[in-house]
Amino acid sequence: MAASAEAQSASLQQVNSSVGEMDRMTQQNAAMVEESTAAARSLAGEASELATLVTRFNLGNQSVKTTPRAVATPARIRSAPMPKVSGNLALSVDKDEWSEF
Repeated sequence: MAASAEAQSASLQQVNSSVGEMDRMTQQNAAMVEESTAAARSLAGEASELATLVTRFNLGNQSVKTTPRAVATPARIRSAPMPKVSGNLALSVDKDEWSEF
């Protein structure tokens, strides 16, 4: 029984460690998505400004009229706010659920 309990404890520690690592990776991925979205919005604004500046160039051929193209801006993506988490969520288990062990 004691050896089995130790093996189960070691296995649970590995699972806990893995879940913690997955949690960290998920948070890093969410941060990268936010940074990428901000960069995309910034680039869209700069592209729009550049398109406006390019229309001011005089090419010497007045017979051809060009109109500036509309620059597509990325749609706003509303993401759910990230919940504030402290510690590992895998450990926040109701103790009554483990009574069967």
